[in-house]
Amino acid sequence: MRPLLHIQGTKELGRLRAGLGRRIRLACMVALLSAPVGALLAQTVATPQTLLDRTLSMIDAHLDGVRSMTRRLPMDGVTGAMMAYDPAEDVAGAADGGRYGKGDRAWVETALSVYDLYRLLGGEVPPDRQLFARQDSRFFVGNERGAGAWFDTPDAALAHYFGLLARASRQIAPGAQPAGTPTDLTSLSRRLSAGLASASATSGATLLPVGTRMRISMEGVETVVGEPGLEITETADGTMVSADGTADGRLRVHGYAAGRRFGPAETMTVTVPSTATQPTPNETNTALSDGGTLVPGGRTEGRLVRGGGGNRYTLTLGGGPTTITSDGTADVTAKLVDAQGTEVARDDDGGEGYNFLLEADLPAGTYSLVIEHCCLGGGRYGVSVSGGN
Repeated sequence: MRPLLHIQGTKELGRLRAGLGRRIRLACMVALLSAPVGALLAQTVATPQTLLDRTLSMIDAHLDGVRSMTRRLPMDGVTGAMMAYDPAEDVAGAADGGRYGKGDRAWVETALSVYDLYRLLGGEVPPDRQLFARQDSRFFVGNERGAGAWFDTPDAALAHYFGLLARASRQIAPGAQPAGTPTDLTSLSRRLSAGLASASATSGATLLPVGTRMRISMEGVETVVGEPGLEITETADGTMVSADGTADGRLRVHGYAAGRRFGPAETMTVTVPSTATQPTPNETNTALSDGGTLVPGGRTEGRLVRGGGGNRYTLTLGGGPTTITSDGTADVTAKLVDAQGTEVARDDDGGEGYNFLLEADLPAGTYSLVIEHCCLGGGRYGVSVSGGN
């Protein structure tokens, strides 16, 4: 699943989406699930019923992970700061750019795990910043449009937050907009299960992840056509529909029959989750880009894109104590390699906040500095070199 990264002040809590199993790139969340989302959903061939069963299993596993996170919410490090998550930029931090504590951050990460479930069920990226806060034993969820409320338990707040997202969505899977107001995660799970099962029974609506082929049955039709983003294929096992990854949200499959001139004889709806929440491990980019040359006493800026990869810099040192550190909003790691390819230093989070800090007494020579994101996220950073003259 989309990993959640740290931010302190203006630092980012970037989430992949890059993947949650996007994947979830939910790499940081996958450990909370009883089975990877990809394994639960992305099988080779499925029927609407088996896809429904896998979807319900995924929901149960995901919400079990969320409950585990609520039980581990720290009591210390709660400053009461209003926290904000920008879905368009996939970054989070204090709403006013100020500082916050680990308890505030943990609450954001927990709430965003519910956001991940919303996205896995086909929900689109909301247009507004999402807001979260903790004060003593109370929990706030909302958005900048003014929707929001305080709750006495994290369960109640998270169930309300999912409903807030789902009710505003035009793309989330039919049946995933819970009827009424769920009071906790258990009631949310029951309402989602009942709603999705009902939608599947009445209209054939189901979740169709990219990479899954679903067998469909339309009685009395001669031609089956899918909307853009869907592929229809005829096989020895029957008519199959699959998502090609070019469109997400609610898409329809139409069956046309002879003698029926005005419109399809039968229509079914599938919901394709955003590919941003469905990456696979071999989609990870491991390529390194040439960042240029670093100079002792100087500073340069760089940028990492989500999904992996990194930047490699060349650094020539005269020898002696050397310090290399990063600054900025991205949670970056670094390793220093000598001319023979031997790693001589590595760090993650040794600097201010979640920046790296390399300190070593190095012999004269030419080195390569490799900078990567800790969790396949992205963002801008600066890197400075001192000493080593």
